[in-house]
Amino acid sequence: LTVMLRNQNRNLCIEEIPIPKKNAGMTLANLDLRRFPNVLVLAVKHAEDWVYNPTRTLQLQLQLQDSDTLILMTTPEERKELEKQFGSMKKTAGD
Repeated sequence: LTVMLRNQNRNLCIEEIPIPKKNAGMTLANLDLRRFPNVLVLAVKHAEDWVYNPTRTLQLQLQLQDSDTLILMTTPEERKELEKQFGSMKKTAGD
């Protein structure tokens, strides 16, 4: 994982994105993260549980709360675009 995240040709990082209040009640699919080709949803911290590698079906069903957190792998460029939509993020790996 460290080698992959530090690849000089493909800079990837893992980010934590808290769900803003404005997105509470939406499903993961409603966030339309597919428009970011270099974003991979690794997990969702939902209430006291973790949902790892959420399937498309689960993305359509899981209603997000403002206490939820998305764990994503993405590029620095798309990280900036995600920050425009969701606000600030916390980098968790690949610094």
